[in-house]
Amino acid sequence: MLPSAWGLLGAARNTVLPPSYHFKLDYAASHAGTQAFVDMLLEKCPSLASSNARPSRLLPSGMLQTVYAGMADFSDVDQVEYVRKVFLTPDGGTVALDITPPSLAEPSEEPVPTVLCLHGLTGGSTESYVRNVAAHITKPKDQGGAGMRFVVLNSRGCAGTPVSSPSLYSGAETSDVYSTNLLLSRMFPTSPVLGLGFSLGGNVMAKYISESGKNNPLIGAIVVCAPFDFNRTADVLDSTFVSSIFSSVMGSNVRRLGMRHIDTLALDPRLHENIEQLTGRPIKEGNTITMPKGRRGTLRYADEILTRAVGGRQTPYGLFPLPSSKEYYDAASSLQYMSNLQRPLVVLAAYDDPIVPGSVIDSLRELVHTYPHAVLAETPCGGHLGFFTGATPRRWIHNPIVEIAKAIQDGFAAANASEGGATRARQGLGSGGPQNSPWKTGSVDSRNVQVEILPVDALRPVYPDIIRDSYRGKVMAWLRTQVLPHAPLVHPRDSPAGFDESTESVTLKLKLFSDSLRPEVGYIELPSDVDVGNNGFIIQGHNPNAPVRPA
Repeated sequence: MLPSAWGLLGAARNTVLPPSYHFKLDYAASHAGTQAFVDMLLEKCPSLASSNARPSRLLPSGMLQTVYAGMADFSDVDQVEYVRKVFLTPDGGTVALDITPPSLAEPSEEPVPTVLCLHGLTGGSTESYVRNVAAHITKPKDQGGAGMRFVVLNSRGCAGTPVSSPSLYSGAETSDVYSTNLLLSRMFPTSPVLGLGFSLGGNVMAKYISESGKNNPLIGAIVVCAPFDFNRTADVLDSTFVSSIFSSVMGSNVRRLGMRHIDTLALDPRLHENIEQLTGRPIKEGNTITMPKGRRGTLRYADEILTRAVGGRQTPYGLFPLPSSKEYYDAASSLQYMSNLQRPLVVLAAYDDPIVPGSVIDSLRELVHTYPHAVLAETPCGGHLGFFTGATPRRWIHNPIVEIAKAIQDGFAAANASEGGATRARQGLGSGGPQNSPWKTGSVDSRNVQVEILPVDALRPVYPDIIRDSYRGKVMAWLRTQVLPHAPLVHPRDSPAGFDESTESVTLKLKLFSDSLRPEVGYIELPSDVDVGNNGFIIQGHNPNAPVRPA
């Protein structure tokens, strides 16, 4: 079905008389703390309170904004350099953090505010919408900026990060966020950390900060274009010809991510059926492949084949594998967790977003009228991660994000300035922060573990003719100490393609720090001279193919 005549007329009208990026705020006005928080936002955030910015006339609809966001070249703007830090998790997974500016990447006792960013589907620190905020929020204070530290959690398998466990990531998995916060609160013990999430990462951030209640160190969060209700979002993506194009692109990205890491996933025999469905080819000659029902090529179909099985930690440490994509969508949808929210949460949404349907925003609006601490800031235009303005379209959304981040950070500092303030603020603005770290509450365990370092090519290809993207770095790290008794570790020796026993390796004795209440949460820092995924190197976010250099 072609776009409706009303949609075409609306785009034509917006070209002549573009609407403004004017935000309508919804929240629980009867809750005194939330009203005070909103009053502060309106005072300190002019982009949120009275913006006159308008969408680019070249991009008069949410669909055009979204398409442009995905196809345009932004390498000449928002140029950012990161220092990469790679760690392993208790299940053997590999996680990469990218930190900017490089001058703030080393452990420090200074109370410099930190932003922890979660990217969208199959993205990473190089995404233009991530760099747009990173470039502005890290600008030094003496240059009129916020002077904050910006940390991107690259989801498993994304942004050149190797996969060393039979798990990827999804909208339902938050363990790596817990592990990252455990590490950050050790590296920067006095730094107040604010969460930021885009699209899928926005849903993960909303889920994390809601489900954890008062037991997390964040002082608040901002999420942008988050889906919140995965079933309804998938239904809309499958409903029309135009929306199905977005579904096809996202489904292709998920399948490509799986193909990129197929050799590690194949180390777990329980995933062989999923791999065969993904490739359409048997791992072992004679295997019969049974494809699931559904519309092939869509995001829902990719989630049915892959994400529901590999989207997070396996039981009993997580929810996976799940029986179907529907159960995955049920588990991932963050709306259901918001009743437990204890921290300030600002949701930025565009009503013309072609991926997140208006019905989801309507449901969110009803919820925020009931639950305190959440604010929905909705603009009529902007598309999905677009928000472009100007004759030469440039993103505008960093303006309200930076202003909100500064307001929450300042509000936290003011609430905790007086003696005892840190303990008085149990929820809402002023709560959270370093004092809520597991390091402060005494719930961190430690133990020695062994990690084997092997060349990247020690992991043999299951399908030699399939071209795989190369990992960043020269080696991969494999956890050899069983930490979680019900989560078997994998190793290249388990590959259906075999293993060369003469391969040279190095075994390191490292320290695992883990949450005593959640054993799947923890980290093993890799030495900076171990080049796993460019660990310890400076990388260019705006030019990921550029040569790296030591930090």
